[in-house]
This record gives sequence, structure tokens and C-alpha cells, in this order.
Amino acid sequence: MDSSTSNSNGERGASGLLNALQLTIRHFGAPALIAAAILCVGEIAYRRAPIHPRSDPDEVAVSAQIYRAQRLPDSAVLVIGDSSSGANVDADELGRLLGGKHVECLSVQGWVGPAGYAHMLDEYFAKERPPTTVILLLHGDPLRMKTEEFARFGTERRVLEGVPRPLRRPGAGARVKFFEDLINPLIDLPLPGLLGAQYGWPDDLSRAIKRQNGCLPDPNSFEAKEKGAYEFSLSPAVADRLELLRSSLERSGAASVRFGMSPIPSSLAGPGTIESRDAVREEIRTALRLERDALLDTPLKLPDENFASVTHLNLSGRSSYTPRLFELLESH
Repeated sequence: MDSSTSNSNGERGASGLLNALQLTIRHFGAPALIAAAILCVGEIAYRRAPIHPRSDPDEVAVSAQIYRAQRLPDSAVLVIGDSSSGANVDADELGRLLGGKHVECLSVQGWVGPAGYAHMLDEYFAKERPPTTVILLLHGDPLRMKTEEFARFGTERRVLEGVPRPLRRPGAGARVKFFEDLINPLIDLPLPGLLGAQYGWPDDLSRAIKRQNGCLPDPNSFEAKEKGAYEFSLSPAVADRLELLRSSLERSGAASVRFGMSPIPSSLAGPGTIESRDAVREEIRTALRLERDALLDTPLKLPDENFASVTHLNLSGRSSYTPRLFELLESH
């Protein structure tokens, strides 16, 4: 396109926008200016906010864990990893089995990835801590995430940088921000689905996470849709991020680090499942530069009735898994 034509079109567009603004001010005056100012303030506030709307349970949980990481009391045992580590472990029970030790969990959703787990560690160990055992538990599902999925979910970037949330259209952020800060506190809508039925409102979920030391049971029910099809794999995107987690573990000065893989429902295990699990586990152990005795020989599978989803155990499963985890910790 000719540059003079382009410049002319740009000038006409700017002139048209200015004329529209002048016409609006002439007809509506001060109220229009005030409304525009409020809209701009709301939009800027939204763009600066590091979390998603309060009605998103996953984002509520991530935000609660980030807040806790910066303020947790000293813990003898710290459980980290994807959300399976928080759903599968009962922190209070594990602490009791360990002789009254204080156990905390800083699990976050799997799409936060190893870089996000590293960030949680860095936040916790930002101040001097007594000797701490770090337990890293990972499920196979988030280990498959691709680069474009990290970008699409955006949670990893928001956790690491607190950057603005993606907007679909101008003005949408202001409307969301006004609803979150002005309307929602008045009507306080509960969370959707079974999480809402179990925990109630967003603030209730945050309090439940704190009350249970970061380990939150999943109230859902698992229904097997396919059998014998599960294979573990480690995507290049996740593998590349393991170096950040390795560095964080090294900086933490943890007394010891233990690593295990979270179980899958029995109906999904088939030929090749355990071999693929062991191969991925070894690849992660090598990337994190952990000794072989750091590995926890966690069960590959558990009965389907012990699961709330492919990745999470239910209360019954958690009750049986936690003592098994204790036995593995004590056997070394």
C-alpha cells in the first residue's frame, strides 16, 4: 500500500475518533467523562490483577496457595507438585504418623508446571527456614503439556510474573473487575459444581485450603471411559522447565528431597504403563539431579473407587494413600 494513502487513512481515522469524542462530550458532558474515567480505572485495575475471577475454583486455589507460600509457618515437611499432591495427601494425618511433625502442602494446578512449583518453593524459602524435607509428587497428565498449552492457559506466566490476564475485547476487564470488587462481595456467588456444594463460596474455599494445610480433598466421582490406554510421557516443554525446579530445590537448602509419581485408576493401566511410568520417573529424577534413594516407590495404580478423577484420589483413597506414603518415607 502507498505510504501516502496509509497516512491519509490514519489521519481520517484519528480525526473521526476525535470528532466522535467531541460529539459525546457536547451531548453528555461531565457524566460521559466520569463514566469514561471509571471505565479506564477498572480496565487498568483488571490488567494489573494477577488472578482470575473469583468464580474460577482453580484460580482461587492457585491464588490461595501463592498467598500461603509467602506466609507459612516453618514446616518439617513440605509437599509440592501438581494438584494431585494436594488432593491425595492428608497433611494432618501424615504429620501425626511422622510423630507430630508439621506438614504443609503448596500444590498448585498442573498447568502451572515445574516453573510454577519452583516459584512456590522460592516463595516459601525466601526467608531462613529450619531443615525441611521436601516431597515432590507429580501425576502423568500435566507432564504431557505442550508449549502452546502453557501459553493458552496462561496460569504459569501469571504465577511467575503476576502479569495481566488475557482480554478478549476492550472494556471486558473493567466489567469483570467491577463485578469482582463491587457486586460479588454483596451477593457473593458460590463456586460452580460440586466444589460449590462442598465448600461454598470462594473465600470458603480459600479458608478450607488454609485449614487443611494446603491439602484439599476432591469431592468429585471418577467414571472410567477407557481402559488400559494410559502411557506416561514427558513433553519437551515440561522437560525444559525442570531445570528451574532443579535450581529452586538446590537453592532451598532442603534437608532432603523425595520424589514420587501419583497413582492412576486401575482401569487405565495396561501393557506398557508401568514401563512408561518408570522411564519418565527416571528422566525427571536425572533432570533434577536427585539420588536414586530419593525416589519414592509409590503405587502405579489404585482401585477406581478410590478416585475422584483421573488425577485425584477421593477421601477414601486419600485415607489409604497417606499411610502408604508415610511407610515409604520411613523405609529410607
